[in-house]
Amino acid sequence: MAAGRVVLLFTLFFHHTKGQGNESDINRCPQLGSDENRCCLGYREINGTCTECVGFNGEGCKFRCPPFYFGLRCSQKCNCTTYQQCNQFVGCLPILVEGSSRQKPAHKIGRQQL
Repeated sequence: MAAGRVVLLFTLFFHHTKGQGNESDINRCPQLGSDENRCCLGYREINGTCTECVGFNGEGCKFRCPPFYFGLRCSQKCNCTTYQQCNQFVGCLPILVEGSSRQKPAHKIGRQQL
């Protein structure tokens, strides 16, 4: 009876920890019709490890965040002011506009009439 409990506990422990401790197995998903595991949607493989997409989403991080979304797997929504724009990686950033006071006047070179 005690041996059966030990086997049951070992089986539960092994099943629970399967894939833990090995970073290459974290965030991997089974593929239909295959024994192969690939990175889950919203992750891409970098040096054998599935890494969460930043500024991109989808299989292998192929798709840019849609407008007004940013960050890890495009999960955060921008709430920018009039003077900001949404950056796909970090969110709201100030709009940089080159002011007229900073610009040097353009000089026109005219032709002399004879």
